[in-house]
Amino acid sequence: NYLTSPEKLFEYQKKYFDDELTMIEIENISSIKFEKKKLVINKFIQKKTHETKEQ
Repeated sequence: NYLTSPEKLFEYQKKYFDDELTMIEIENISSIKFEKKKLVINKFIQKKTHETKEQ
């Protein structure tokens, strides 16, 4: 198993694939499923909100 950067993946794409990979923001990845006749869409990564408490 090798960990690699997105840039390296695109280098491999140019070598071995025919433009099959596209870069997207990881925050835009979601799962879609049906639950009790309803469509449910969940984001894999939730953006963190920085809340500040005033004292």
